[in-house]
Amino acid sequence: MKGYGGKALSETTIHRILASELCVGRMTYNVTTKRLQGRTIKNPESAWARSQAFEPIVPPAQFRKAQDRLAVANRPWDKEKILASLNRLLDRNGHLSQRLLNSTEGAPSADTVDRHFGSLCAAYAAAGYDPTTRMFFGNNGRYWSEASVIKGLQQLHATTGRVSNRLIERSPDLPCPRHIRLRFGSLANALRKAGLPAPNHSEIQRDGWKRRKDGGGDEYILGVRWSDAELLQALRRLHGKHGYVTQNLLDWDEDTPGAYYFVKRFGSFTRAKALAKLPLETHSQIMLGACRRKREGKTIRRQRRHPGQCPKLGYRTDNLLLGLKRLVEREGAISARLINDDPDLPWSATVAHHFGKLSKAYRLLGLVRLEGKPARFGLPRR
Repeated sequence: MKGYGGKALSETTIHRILASELCVGRMTYNVTTKRLQGRTIKNPESAWARSQAFEPIVPPAQFRKAQDRLAVANRPWDKEKILASLNRLLDRNGHLSQRLLNSTEGAPSADTVDRHFGSLCAAYAAAGYDPTTRMFFGNNGRYWSEASVIKGLQQLHATTGRVSNRLIERSPDLPCPRHIRLRFGSLANALRKAGLPAPNHSEIQRDGWKRRKDGGGDEYILGVRWSDAELLQALRRLHGKHGYVTQNLLDWDEDTPGAYYFVKRFGSFTRAKALAKLPLETHSQIMLGACRRKREGKTIRRQRRHPGQCPKLGYRTDNLLLGLKRLVEREGAISARLINDDPDLPWSATVAHHFGKLSKAYRLLGLVRLEGKPARFGLPRR
């Protein structure tokens, strides 16, 4: 059943429907009293005024059963009653948990326990239960001992030469990364206990860059392979055509990768010009040449492709949108992870910085949020 605007009914709305005497066709008055700006006071049921208005929607016997269950669920709780209920649950099940409290009929909900004791841990302590003694369970309810997790990490490192959250998620011999963090405090602590290296963030990034370079990913720019010789030849072609080469000129030219790729491939733009055997001007010569071209009206300025584009970026908007479109057509959906896994696209953070945010790039492509996948966008249904 759906409510207003096609949205699912809330818990409060369902409770009001179940408690309403309109279900049995009765109009009920004088249920509450409120004088001026005072608080609302619920009147005793003997003071209510009822009148039969229409035929019952549900059988009266079924409505009375619902009221009996609501009365049990709405009974007042205090600390003594809660502790007694917790002790009964502990004797019957051997443990306490939020799911157990919420699913047991006649027991206080987890929110009720938290409201009276300040936290579930405080209530557990008052009931004499230590939740840390319970065994750890991970994926599919399987029990994972500390030794089994350490052994799985060692096997994964021996197979791949490294350990990452993504590799752990794909490994059938390990629980999810969140389980490992809860068990050991952090993934680094787990790696140290397993006798494995625990690299910091910078070392992880450098290793990722090295693997991408060794795999030939750096030679591909938006799906087109550019060797070092072809990049240097492109520099010489631009210099022969315009008489100079600048980073802005590279970003403007549609047949040449942006300046970012030259810096990434050769370490610096100056080194790329030196390898191409082009004249290396001093800063003063570069500025004088720019001023001269400005006076002559020959300055080539980089234009924004759309109003929200950030200036001075190494990626062209049209090429980025083309790469994103190819990705969504191939995968049927698009997300930050899919962008990161695509060798023909830059990192998702770079795309977000270019457009302001990923959702803006998705809107430019006409993508919509997919139902049932809140973090995924895709092509609209036809």
